[in-house]
Amino acid sequence: MQSCSHHTYVIYVLLLEAGRRYVGRTTLGNLRRRLAQHYRTRAGDTFTGRYKPIPGKEYVVAQRYDEEAAVQVEVTTTVKLMEKHGVDLVRGAQWSDCELSDESVKEITTYIDLMRSQDCDGGDTDGLSSSSTRRRKRRSALEEPAIVDTVEEESTRVSNVDTTEKEPTRASNFKTPENKLIAFGILILLCMSLVLLQSFEIVGFPRDLA
Repeated sequence: MQSCSHHTYVIYVLLLEAGRRYVGRTTLGNLRRRLAQHYRTRAGDTFTGRYKPIPGKEYVVAQRYDEEAAVQVEVTTTVKLMEKHGVDLVRGAQWSDCELSDESVKEITTYIDLMRSQDCDGGDTDGLSSSSTRRRKRRSALEEPAIVDTVEEESTRVSNVDTTEKEPTRASNFKTPENKLIAFGILILLCMSLVLLQSFEIVGFPRDLA
């Protein structure tokens, strides 16, 4: 049976030329390779190609074992930076194109309005979308506490990050399908052992062979 690989997902922020910022997500073991790709990107191809990253200004803002949680943090971080510095100066999450469509700008504005509404009264905001499911996703994406106000102060420089992948806790490992299957097999073997012991007693199997 193949071993189940576990990944730590990293959300990072790059400070770029001309006051721009880029929010990205990758695995911890792939972090340095991903950053190197940003530095090698040709001018004009992507946001980090048009506005080059500033060396030494790469920061990790969060780490998560769960990919879905990492996606939520990436969205939240991007929206917070867009709200603080302006939509034109920040890219990240699903909004990584150099030129954003009108639909994307509208979606970002909805996120920012929701974030401000939650900051004001902590209540839910209805009527943001025709789909209640999308509203719930937006709420859950913005439940993450404030991560980035000043990136330099509240984050860790990539140069100080240990990029060695570590196994999650035992409780987290037990939830994997492979370990659940193993536990189920052990339980069946124990039950079969008890049945055999009882059958030996019924037919008079000697307890002491001495």
